[in-house]
Amino acid sequence: MDSKYVGYYLTNKFEHFKNMQRGGTTKGITTSHVESVNIPVPPLDKQKQIVDELERIEFSRIDKSSELLGVLFNEYRDSVLAHAFQGEYSSPTNQDSRTTPSTSNQQNEIIEYE
Repeated sequence: MDSKYVGYYLTNKFEHFKNMQRGGTTKGITTSHVESVNIPVPPLDKQKQIVDELERIEFSRIDKSSELLGVLFNEYRDSVLAHAFQGEYSSPTNQDSRTTPSTSNQQNEIIEYE
């Protein structure tokens, strides 16, 4: 039996196992619960086909998620830069007024370095 096939099948049964959980403080399932699950066993080549198709779908979803995250990151970065260039962001100020001038003083302050 293909171990990936079994893994995908058992993952698909998550809700079934979740409903079988017992325990007060820490919920869990017993070995007998897992052993009681009847796993359909198609021929090995069919198991491998099923695994290949599930992995193709899974990787496709990962690729799409990655693309979406890239787009969202770029949009966020562009928005932050646009606000920064428009002067809508300023450097964070320290809450201790003894060590950091107030925000209004910072805007008018010129720092000279020697």
